[in-house]
Amino acid sequence: MPLCHSMLKTLERYQKCSYGSLEVNNPGKEIEQSSYREYLKLKSKYDSLQRYQRQLLGDDLGPLNINDLEHIEHQLETSLKDIRSTRTQVMLDQLSDLQAKEKMMLDANKALERK
Repeated sequence: MPLCHSMLKTLERYQKCSYGSLEVNNPGKEIEQSSYREYLKLKSKYDSLQRYQRQLLGDDLGPLNINDLEHIEHQLETSLKDIRSTRTQVMLDQLSDLQAKEKMMLDANKALERK
């Protein structure tokens, strides 16, 4: 006996309500799936960062095109400039400290000579 269209619709609604409610009543499964999706996203990001770090260190450069290589070169030049600037500032700070110590010692030496 063939089912009429309205009967099929009724059965579909029944299945959605009956079996769909199982998923609604099981938020643990939803949370698990969401956590797994988040894990996959984080793993992908981690792998991408690892690959990028290797490329900055000069490894795994084969698949890169000229624009990618130029971008990495520019980033390395910028980083090197920042490192040199920081190193220079540290050295200037140390020089200033040493000059202050020298002045204190010269003053102390003059005071001792006067005695």
